[in-house]
Amino acid sequence: MKKCLVVLTGIMALMLLAPMANASYINCQTIGSTPPGTVALGVTQPVSLSCSIASLATLIPTGDYISGVDIQLFNDAQGPAGVGSELQWNWTNLVVEGTPIVGTQVNTETSTAGATFDACAITTAYVAGDGCGPTQLHYAENLSSGTFTASVNVAASVLSGDGGVDTGGNDSVRLKVQFDYSSIAPEPATRSLIGIALLGLGVFGSKKLSRR
Repeated sequence: MKKCLVVLTGIMALMLLAPMANASYINCQTIGSTPPGTVALGVTQPVSLSCSIASLATLIPTGDYISGVDIQLFNDAQGPAGVGSELQWNWTNLVVEGTPIVGTQVNTETSTAGATFDACAITTAYVAGDGCGPTQLHYAENLSSGTFTASVNVAASVLSGDGGVDTGGNDSVRLKVQFDYSSIAPEPATRSLIGIALLGLGVFGSKKLSRR
Protein backbone atom coordinates (compact mmCIF):
# COMPACT_ATOMS: atom_id res chain seq x y z
CA MET A 1 0.00 0.00 0.00
CA LYS A 2 2.88 2.34 0.84
CA LYS A 3 4.54 1.85 -2.54
CA CYS A 4 1.28 2.39 -4.39
CA LEU A 5 0.67 5.69 -2.60
CA VAL A 6 4.18 6.93 -3.35
CA VAL A 7 3.89 5.94 -7.02
CA LEU A 8 0.48 7.62 -7.28
CA THR A 9 1.92 10.82 -5.82
CA GLY A 10 4.75 10.74 -8.36
CA ILE A 11 2.29 10.34 -11.24
CA MET A 12 0.27 13.31 -9.96
CA ALA A 13 3.44 15.40 -9.90
CA LEU A 14 4.23 14.55 -13.51
CA MET A 15 0.69 15.44 -14.55
CA LEU A 16 0.96 18.82 -12.84
CA LEU A 17 4.27 19.60 -14.53
CA ALA A 18 3.34 18.40 -18.02
CA PRO A 19 2.92 21.22 -20.58
CA MET A 20 -0.66 21.92 -21.74
CA ALA A 21 -1.12 21.86 -25.53
CA ASN A 22 -3.36 24.41 -27.28
CA ALA A 23 -3.86 25.81 -30.79
CA SER A 24 -4.40 29.20 -32.40
CA TYR A 25 -5.88 29.52 -35.91
CA ILE A 26 -5.19 32.18 -38.52
CA ASN A 27 -7.09 32.52 -41.82
CA CYS A 28 -4.34 34.13 -43.87
CA GLN A 29 -6.06 34.76 -47.21
CA THR A 30 -9.12 33.70 -49.19
CA ILE A 31 -9.71 34.27 -52.93
CA GLY A 32 -13.00 33.59 -54.72
CA SER A 33 -14.27 33.53 -58.31
CA THR A 34 -14.13 36.81 -60.23
CA PRO A 35 -16.74 37.25 -61.60
CA PRO A 36 -19.35 34.79 -60.20
CA GLY A 37 -20.22 31.99 -62.57
CA THR A 38 -16.58 31.16 -63.29
CA VAL A 39 -13.78 29.08 -61.83
CA ALA A 40 -11.18 31.70 -62.69
CA LEU A 41 -9.85 32.74 -59.29
CA GLY A 42 -8.34 35.85 -60.79
CA VAL A 43 -7.66 37.59 -64.08
CA THR A 44 -4.69 35.29 -64.58
CA GLN A 45 -3.84 31.94 -63.03
CA PRO A 46 -2.28 30.63 -60.93
CA VAL A 47 -3.08 33.04 -58.13
CA SER A 48 -0.89 33.41 -55.06
CA LEU A 49 -2.01 33.11 -51.44
CA SER A 50 0.31 34.36 -48.73
CA CYS A 51 0.63 34.70 -44.98
CA SER A 52 2.87 37.16 -43.15
CA ILE A 53 2.79 37.49 -39.37
CA ALA A 54 5.04 40.12 -37.80
CA SER A 55 4.83 38.88 -34.21
CA LEU A 56 4.04 35.31 -33.21
CA ALA A 57 3.99 36.45 -29.57
CA THR A 58 0.62 38.10 -30.18
CA LEU A 59 -0.93 34.72 -31.03
CA ILE A 60 -0.21 32.92 -27.75
CA PRO A 61 -0.46 33.68 -24.03
CA THR A 62 2.54 35.31 -22.38
CA GLY A 63 5.06 32.70 -21.26
CA ASP A 64 3.91 29.94 -23.63
CA TYR A 65 5.94 28.69 -26.59
CA ILE A 66 5.01 27.58 -30.12
CA SER A 67 5.62 23.86 -30.59
CA GLY A 68 4.60 23.50 -34.23
CA VAL A 69 2.82 24.97 -37.25
CA ASP A 70 0.22 23.31 -39.49
CA ILE A 71 -0.18 24.70 -43.02
CA GLN A 72 -3.68 23.99 -44.40
CA LEU A 73 -4.86 24.50 -48.00
CA PHE A 74 -8.61 24.57 -48.64
CA ASN A 75 -10.75 24.78 -51.78
CA ASP A 76 -14.49 24.61 -52.37
CA ALA A 77 -17.12 25.19 -55.08
CA GLN A 78 -20.85 25.87 -55.22
CA GLY A 79 -23.45 25.76 -58.00
CA PRO A 80 -22.43 23.04 -60.51
CA ALA A 81 -23.58 23.55 -64.10
CA GLY A 82 -24.94 20.00 -64.25
CA VAL A 83 -24.52 16.36 -63.30
CA GLY A 84 -20.91 15.33 -63.86
CA SER A 85 -19.43 18.82 -63.46
CA GLU A 86 -15.89 18.38 -62.18
CA LEU A 87 -13.40 21.00 -60.97
CA GLN A 88 -9.73 20.64 -60.16
CA TRP A 89 -7.33 22.76 -58.12
CA ASN A 90 -3.56 22.48 -58.55
CA TRP A 91 -1.57 23.78 -55.56
CA THR A 92 2.11 24.43 -56.32
CA ASN A 93 5.17 26.26 -54.99
CA LEU A 94 4.39 25.99 -51.27
CA VAL A 95 7.06 27.93 -49.36
CA VAL A 96 7.15 28.03 -45.56
CA GLU A 97 9.61 30.25 -43.72
CA GLY A 98 11.65 30.58 -46.91
CA THR A 99 11.86 26.80 -47.40
CA PRO A 100 10.23 25.33 -50.56
CA ILE A 101 8.10 22.23 -49.86
CA VAL A 102 8.66 19.60 -52.54
CA GLY A 103 5.56 18.23 -54.27
CA THR A 104 2.18 19.29 -55.66
CA GLN A 105 -1.31 19.23 -54.16
CA VAL A 106 -4.13 18.26 -56.57
CA ASN A 107 -7.75 18.39 -55.32
CA THR A 108 -10.99 17.69 -57.22
CA GLU A 109 -14.73 18.09 -56.65
CA THR A 110 -17.37 16.36 -58.78
CA SER A 111 -21.15 16.85 -58.93
CA THR A 112 -23.03 13.55 -59.09
CA ALA A 113 -26.50 14.96 -58.37
CA GLY A 114 -26.30 18.26 -60.23
CA ALA A 115 -27.38 20.40 -57.24
CA THR A 116 -24.15 20.51 -55.25
CA PHE A 117 -20.54 19.42 -55.52
CA ASP A 118 -19.46 16.32 -53.61
CA ALA A 119 -16.76 16.32 -50.96
CA CYS A 120 -13.27 17.36 -51.98
CA ALA A 121 -11.00 14.49 -53.02
CA ILE A 122 -7.19 14.44 -52.94
CA THR A 123 -5.35 13.12 -55.99
CA THR A 124 -1.85 13.94 -54.79
CA ALA A 125 -0.80 15.69 -51.60
CA TYR A 126 2.17 17.38 -49.96
CA VAL A 127 1.35 15.53 -46.74
CA ALA A 128 -1.82 13.51 -46.13
CA GLY A 129 -4.19 15.51 -43.97
CA ASP A 130 -7.83 15.97 -43.00
CA GLY A 131 -10.06 16.14 -46.08
CA CYS A 132 -8.49 18.61 -48.50
CA GLY A 133 -6.54 20.43 -45.81
CA PRO A 134 -3.05 18.89 -45.97
CA THR A 135 -0.61 19.59 -43.19
CA GLN A 136 3.10 20.38 -43.21
CA LEU A 137 4.54 20.57 -39.69
CA HIS A 138 7.37 22.92 -38.75
CA TYR A 139 8.86 22.94 -35.28
CA ALA A 140 9.42 25.90 -33.00
CA GLU A 141 13.15 26.11 -33.63
CA ASN A 142 12.30 27.34 -37.13
CA LEU A 143 10.37 30.25 -35.62
CA SER A 144 13.04 31.75 -33.37
CA SER A 145 12.84 35.09 -35.17
CA GLY A 146 9.31 35.67 -33.86
CA THR A 147 7.89 36.15 -37.36
CA PHE A 148 6.22 33.77 -39.81
CA THR A 149 5.75 33.71 -43.60
CA ALA A 150 4.16 31.25 -46.03
CA SER A 151 2.98 31.36 -49.65
CA VAL A 152 1.46 29.02 -52.22
CA ASN A 153 0.12 29.17 -55.79
CA VAL A 154 -3.15 27.60 -56.95
CA ALA A 155 -4.96 27.28 -60.29
CA ALA A 156 -8.56 26.12 -60.83
CA SER A 157 -9.88 24.41 -63.95
CA VAL A 158 -12.91 22.54 -65.35
CA LEU A 159 -12.20 18.87 -66.11
CA SER A 160 -15.39 17.38 -67.58
CA GLY A 161 -17.43 18.31 -70.64
CA ASP A 162 -20.52 18.91 -68.48
CA GLY A 163 -19.47 22.43 -67.56
CA GLY A 164 -18.06 23.88 -64.39
CA VAL A 165 -20.30 26.17 -62.31
CA ASP A 166 -23.58 27.81 -63.28
CA THR A 167 -24.13 31.56 -63.61
CA GLY A 168 -24.62 31.90 -59.85
CA GLY A 169 -21.89 29.45 -58.85
CA ASN A 170 -18.31 30.08 -57.77
CA ASP A 171 -15.22 28.52 -56.30
CA SER A 172 -12.82 29.67 -53.63
CA VAL A 173 -9.45 28.82 -52.11
CA ARG A 174 -8.00 29.58 -48.69
CA LEU A 175 -4.63 29.43 -46.94
CA LYS A 176 -5.00 28.72 -43.23
CA VAL A 177 -2.36 28.29 -40.52
CA GLN A 178 -2.68 26.57 -37.17
CA PHE A 179 -0.10 27.40 -34.50
CA ASP A 180 0.27 24.74 -31.81
CA TYR A 181 1.56 26.05 -28.50
CA SER A 182 2.25 24.71 -25.01
CA SER A 183 2.75 26.09 -21.55
CA ILE A 184 6.31 26.34 -20.31
CA ALA A 185 7.16 23.87 -17.54
CA PRO A 186 8.52 25.31 -14.26
CA GLU A 187 12.27 25.86 -13.76
CA PRO A 188 14.30 22.80 -12.60
CA ALA A 189 14.59 24.15 -9.05
CA THR A 190 10.85 24.75 -8.87
CA ARG A 191 10.15 21.29 -10.27
CA SER A 192 12.42 19.77 -7.63
CA LEU A 193 10.68 21.59 -4.79
CA ILE A 194 7.24 20.58 -6.03
CA GLY A 195 8.38 17.00 -6.51
CA ILE A 196 9.89 16.80 -3.04
CA ALA A 197 6.75 18.28 -1.50
CA LEU A 198 4.47 15.82 -3.29
CA LEU A 199 6.75 12.91 -2.48
CA GLY A 200 6.79 13.98 1.15
CA LEU A 201 3.01 14.01 1.20
CA GLY A 202 3.01 10.52 -0.22
CA VAL A 203 5.44 9.20 2.38
CA PHE A 204 3.56 10.98 5.19
CA GLY A 205 0.29 9.49 3.99
CA SER A 206 1.79 6.00 3.80
CA LYS A 207 3.07 6.27 7.40
CA LYS A 208 -0.36 7.28 8.61
CA LEU A 209 -1.86 4.27 6.85
CA SER A 210 0.73 1.95 8.41
CA ARG A 211 -0.24 3.04 11.94
CA ARG A 212 -3.85 1.95 11.49
